[in-house]
Amino acid sequence: RKDLNWMPPKAQNNSGPNSDSEKHKRRRKKSSKNSKPALTIGLPTFGLNGSQVVKRSDCQGIPASRQRTNSMSSTNSGSSSWGSSIGSPTNSPPQDPKIPPRQANMRDRSRHDSGGSIFLRRNDYSAFNVLPRQKINSYHIKMEDECSIGNDETRCFILSNYATHKMNRVPCVLCNSMMMIFERYPLIDGTFFVSPRQHTPSCIQVKADGRVCYLSAVCMGCLEGWTTRLQCRNGNCGKLWDGSQLILGTMYSYDIFAAVPCCADRLKCTSCSQLVIHPEQRFNFFSDYSQTVSCPHCGVQDFHFTKPLERTFLSREDITRLNARGGDRSNQLSWARITANA
Repeated sequence: RKDLNWMPPKAQNNSGPNSDSEKHKRRRKKSSKNSKPALTIGLPTFGLNGSQVVKRSDCQGIPASRQRTNSMSSTNSGSSSWGSSIGSPTNSPPQDPKIPPRQANMRDRSRHDSGGSIFLRRNDYSAFNVLPRQKINSYHIKMEDECSIGNDETRCFILSNYATHKMNRVPCVLCNSMMMIFERYPLIDGTFFVSPRQHTPSCIQVKADGRVCYLSAVCMGCLEGWTTRLQCRNGNCGKLWDGSQLILGTMYSYDIFAAVPCCADRLKCTSCSQLVIHPEQRFNFFSDYSQTVSCPHCGVQDFHFTKPLERTFLSREDITRLNARGGDRSNQLSWARITANA
């Protein structure tokens, strides 16, 4: 007969394999096996008769105020480059948490450029006051901005190459007037450009995009047509070269004289004088006219579209010869001159 009210007696000793105490012991033993010994960084201590604790530094006669430097494991120095503790206000790097990252970057760039530079810092922009009023803006004149991506690469490319040649002034390739090179935008009272041709001996040799080319400069007066006006040598063309739309104070990565061919003579081969491309055919980019191209007639690879200035525009000797002949044509060309090879 079943007793519906019967309850099993409670065990007095939980010594079974599934008891709570056994589970707790196994869990504690497992955690102790997986735990790794903690690495204590510091000086070991020695006990004298179990009562007094003496540091090893005291035994070796090292002053207690001395702190370890140039160590990554030292608690008082966070970096080995500063060689002192973090708490030292004289040796720690100047950091202001209130300064925005871009402004801090600009201050750091100014701090690095200020010492030992052969280039001048521009005091004002009064040199550009001769420009038309509509051109005195940051669109026509390259100005310094907070974005250093790309701008610093161009600026460092120009300054480093001229610093290598110990030049802080550069002559204009057209009128030979000297221009100062400044360490900040606008870098020059004109513009720089890179050409595969060395138009004048003052054009320095540089390496850009894996090829040898020449860094040149044109002054603001020649770009605007005040000092020098360039006219095409082809009598049937006679167009003037216009550089007034170029941005001042920066650098172009192509030859600015070859970027816009005015007639078919600018497209002829430098060897056989045949057309390399049809006059109605045009490249998509200005820099394509400064690249090496193979002539379809003679097969010569050359910078066919980037010709020497004396072969493209009228020179001073040409003007002198035309003036000697007289006539209306010489009067029209009396202002069209080029002084690059003067």
